[in-house]
Amino acid sequence: ADQLKNYEIGWKTQWFGHTLRWNGAIFLEDWNNFQFLYLGPNSVTVVQNAASAQIKGLETELEWAAGGGFVLSGGATFLHAVTTANYCGPNATIPGTTQLSTNCPNQVNSYAVGNSPNGPEAPSGTRLPVAPKVKLNLVARETFPVGDWQGFVQASGMYQTSTTPLLRLIDQQTIGDMPAYALFDASGGMQKKGLSLQVYLSNVFDKNAQLTRFVECTTTTCNQPYIIPTQPRTVGIKFGQK
Repeated sequence: ADQLKNYEIGWKTQWFGHTLRWNGAIFLEDWNNFQFLYLGPNSVTVVQNAASAQIKGLETELEWAAGGGFVLSGGATFLHAVTTANYCGPNATIPGTTQLSTNCPNQVNSYAVGNSPNGPEAPSGTRLPVAPKVKLNLVARETFPVGDWQGFVQASGMYQTSTTPLLRLIDQQTIGDMPAYALFDASGGMQKKGLSLQVYLSNVFDKNAQLTRFVECTTTTCNQPYIIPTQPRTVGIKFGQK
């Protein structure tokens, strides 16, 4: 089993006659024996405990009712998520025990792909996978009457920094990082007495952002990365009744 200890302090506030709400939290997480996945022999998924990691972070959200039906809201997350001990590999156990060793500065890693770094497979200070350092979002929404209907228009955007797909250095070097990206959506519609009609445009600028990367077999054998992208620009109409 892994063990996570979380230390957190947060705040919930309202300002200017409850028209502005600002919430947030600062946290520190100590994660021991955390579990991660990788493709092992014969491309079978292996679940193993690494040593330990620490995550320092700040998350905050802001919502402003500016008046006249206009609401602006946004959020931000800042993370520093790294290992705090060496991961030497699945076979690097302390002699006479089943406990993984964290002391392997001169370890030689030899793989078929030929690009494996020596030493720990994930040294202390390695970024945790799929955890961006910064993630931001912003939503602007305006509501207004359209005859006896309630209409709205909305624009939203999000941004996140680059991430690594997997923990081990061999996996990161073979598959590569997922680059930073920003996405924008827009929509508008009307509703009345349980009826709703909405027109939406997602991924306005048709960005080919990367959600994940992978190889078809273990990265110590295969070195051709494949990419799962975001949905391309999409225009749609939604109709609903409650």
